[in-house]
Amino acid sequence: MSNNGKTVKIRFYTKKGCHLCDKTERYLLYLIRNSSVEVYKTDIESDSEALDRYHDMIPVIEFPDGKILWGRITGEEIERALSSYKSISPTKDRGLPM
Repeated sequence: MSNNGKTVKIRFYTKKGCHLCDKTERYLLYLIRNSSVEVYKTDIESDSEALDRYHDMIPVIEFPDGKILWGRITGEEIERALSSYKSISPTKDRGLPM
């Protein structure tokens, strides 16, 4: 890991009934398995600040360096964003969950 063994905290914004959120969460959790990356999941409907900021953008993933992924997020996009925190290399087919 390039984060010197420290835990990397990623914020994932979602809401109930969002199929894109469910798919993105599966990708994200698959890609961070066996790593020191932690995901903090927030339902935007229970967080007024998040709702104001991201109401029409979810799902949203915020990374510690300020990078934000939103909307129709692919597994490959998540993998690239994680590459500076987790020693993974993008590949064409990693067997991502559908």
